Amino acid sequence: LIGFCLQGCQACASAHFKDIGFDPVILANMVSIQSIGMAFSKTASGFFYDRFGLRVSMLICNIGALIAFAVISLAGPEMAAAPYVYAVAFAFGLPLETIMVPLVASDLYGKKDYAHMMGILVSVSTMGFFLASPVVNLFYDAFGTYRPAFIGSAVLMLVITIGFQIVITIARKERTDAN
Repeated sequence: LIGFCLQGCQACASAHFKDIGFDPVILANMVSIQSIGMAFSKTASGFFYDRFGLRVSMLICNIGALIAFAVISLAGPEMAAAPYVYAVAFAFGLPLETIMVPLVASDLYGKKDYAHMMGILVSVSTMGFFLASPVVNLFYDAFGTYRPAFIGSAVLMLVITIGFQIVITIARKERTDAN
């Protein structure tokens, strides 16, 4: 679901900002800022994981994605900074579909089941990537805007954020009980 939400937004963000009146030069800058931000955010995610654990690092990434979804859903041409705020916030959400996957597999399932669960998590995540753009574009075809898809992704990401915090708590309790 994370891959679905993030890929659906990333694939259509530039088109959405262009549709609502932003200049293509601004959008090119947005993509560049997001790429630079992603390099920083991946490093920061690893640091936060090493320093504070999975719960905090996941929460930071999820909050970045939620902020990005809120900005892109509410943005209009009068909000000149919207593409830039979106780019920075979204860059902090993107580690959820890359470096956080093996960290989740390791933390939740341990070394014994890591390889097996890593394969499953990557496959399911890739399926989310595959389905995201067509589904988001169906929303565009139905409503003439990407906003409903972005709002839906924001709601889904909020549920995912809460769900992951619960899952992390349960996994820790099971590991403690097993020891």
